Parts: sequence; C-alpha cells; structure tokens
Amino acid sequence: MTEVKSLLLENRLTIEEIAQNCGFKSDIALYKTFKRIYSITPGQFKKMNTMKIEEQ
Repeated sequence: MTEVKSLLLENRLTIEEIAQNCGFKSDIALYKTFKRIYSITPGQFKKMNTMKIEEQ
C-alpha cells in the first residue's frame, strides 16, 4: 500500500493504472482494499494530501 499511496500523490496515473501496476485485479479491488485499511477512499487520500502540499 505504500507504493499505492506514493503513486496517488504523483498525480500522473489513474486509479486503474495504479491498481494494475501494484498487482490488484481491478481498480475496484484497490478501492475496496484502500478504504478497508485507511477508512478513506484513494481519491480522498489524494485530495487531502494534495491540499497539504499546496499549503506548504
């Protein structure tokens, strides 16, 4: 999941591409796993962390 989070922050790949690159069967599988582990969606994670970067 560390790689997933890193790729989400790079902002150049879609969730589907990230899922494929990280060994998930689909973007839905990545979404469900990410939400189960972190209690937020990949999109929410990306938005929250993008805002933090912009504030610095």
